[in-house]
Amino acid sequence: MAEAIFRHMIQTRGKLEDWSIGSAGIRALAGEPATLFTQSTLRERGIELGSHRSRPITRELLQGCNLVLTMERDQRDVLQMGFPELADRVCLLASMVDGDFDINDPIGLPIERYRALADELSDVLGRGMPRIEWLAADPESD
Repeated sequence: MAEAIFRHMIQTRGKLEDWSIGSAGIRALAGEPATLFTQSTLRERGIELGSHRSRPITRELLQGCNLVLTMERDQRDVLQMGFPELADRVCLLASMVDGDFDINDPIGLPIERYRALADELSDVLGRGMPRIEWLAADPESD
C-alpha cells in the first residue's frame, strides 16, 4: 500500500520518470497479490495496483536503492543488522516526519483498519516528502 500511495503522489507531481519505486518484505512470499482489502482501499482512492506481486528483500535489491523506508522499527533493525554495509540507506518511514513509531500492517483486520492505514501513509508520506526526496537523491547527480 505504501508503494502504491507513494507512486501515486510522485505521478501526480509529474515526476514518476525520475523515480524507481518498489516494495519488498522481510517475510514476504514471492508472487503474492495484495490483499483484497488493500486493493479495495486503494481503488477507493483512485489508485490501481495493476500487476503488483510481493517479493522478498534481497541484498541485490537493497544495493540498488538510495533509500529504503520501513514501516516498523523491527523491520529497520533487521535490515540494518542483516546488511550492515547498507544500513545507512535504511530508515523508518515515521522518521521522515521526525517520528519514532511503527505503522502497523492491518493483515487480518477489518477494512476500516486498511482505510486508516491508507490515511496514515498518505499523511506521513506527504509531510515527509521533502526529506524523502533529499535522502533518495542520487549522490552522484551533484
